[in-house]
Amino acid sequence: AADGQAVTDVVAYENLTPHRTYTVRGRLMGFVPDSDEPVELATAEAEFTAKKANGSIKLAFPAVDLTDYAGGRVVAYETLLEKGHELVTHENPDDVEQTVYVPGVQTQAAGKSGEHIALAGNDTTVTDTVHYENLQPETTYTAKATLHRLGATPLGNIDAGEIGNVATVTFTTPAAAGGEGAVSGDVDVPITSYLTDNAGDDIVIYEEIARKDGPVVARHEDVNATSQTIQLPEIHTELTGAEGAHKVEATTHLSLTDTVSYANLVTGVEYRLCGTLHKVAADGTDEGVVATAEATLTPEEADGEATVAFEFDTAELDIADAYLVAFEELTLNGDVVAKHADLKDAAQTVAVGGVPAPAALPQTSDIVLPLGIIAATGALSIAVAARIYRTENAPRHARRR
Repeated sequence: AADGQAVTDVVAYENLTPHRTYTVRGRLMGFVPDSDEPVELATAEAEFTAKKANGSIKLAFPAVDLTDYAGGRVVAYETLLEKGHELVTHENPDDVEQTVYVPGVQTQAAGKSGEHIALAGNDTTVTDTVHYENLQPETTYTAKATLHRLGATPLGNIDAGEIGNVATVTFTTPAAAGGEGAVSGDVDVPITSYLTDNAGDDIVIYEEIARKDGPVVARHEDVNATSQTIQLPEIHTELTGAEGAHKVEATTHLSLTDTVSYANLVTGVEYRLCGTLHKVAADGTDEGVVATAEATLTPEEADGEATVAFEFDTAELDIADAYLVAFEELTLNGDVVAKHADLKDAAQTVAVGGVPAPAALPQTSDIVLPLGIIAATGALSIAVAARIYRTENAPRHARRR
């Protein structure tokens, strides 16, 4: 379904008088899907002299624009004339032999939850269900899917480039029902890609269908097609005690609140926030989960906040002089669509007892030694300077120890 498509009709005739001159006139009629009202797309005419009573002649129509006829059909109407007088007309919109079926494709993309949302993870799988129309029966085709990141501009969405992997599925169409010249059906195309860096983005799936080892016969590439679009949400959290403090006393019962900021959710569906509270020793060792909590939310806006309340007894947990770090997972229909789990994130951390508040934890590059200590010995000053230099110039992942 594109512009510049050429159509040729082979007109068979019978019982003409040899050596006489005839004219065949054709009209090319376009039918959009689910419509019986045709539109005349082009006309053509050819004059010929019959060599025999029976024969055929090719009638070439000028190139036409079939962009709006994906999933529809084009039918050739023909009239045979002699010296301007009509001899016979063939105008049957249901004649398979006079029909060119225009392939079409529509798609419905979804994450594992069945909604237009998925986790921005290392191996995220989304499935594009491809509905094809007007393919040739009992023929092998290949469906190809690519992921594209959407960019928003004041003028609307733009294609910000292909990302992730390419997926292909080969399938064979079924036999046609009696009297039908084309078939329609569905095929699923799953795509698994690294999308961790795309949290907060929207992605759209482009599809094309080609004959096996042959040309493309249909494609769907629309940055505004919500059916082809997947939202990749992101969440950030802040764990606090009373009055927003990141440091609490070691009491026998603790009440902590994790405020979850979310972005790019599909609205109007119910999500579940599942929080786990990890005990982390002063040296950074994760010593396991000490509490869990859950909350549900049904957002009316794509961006917003929700809270998860941790209420638990600490008598047998030995959490004095340790850190508590909140991990959160956001699920939809049992599928994780966003998560935040970072032992090094000070915003997710509350200090208990004598350890310093997380925002005040010293970094190597922040250590300032008194001038007297640096001057006390040249060996000491060289060692300290060397350590600071290595820390500042190390890769980012190496500094986060």
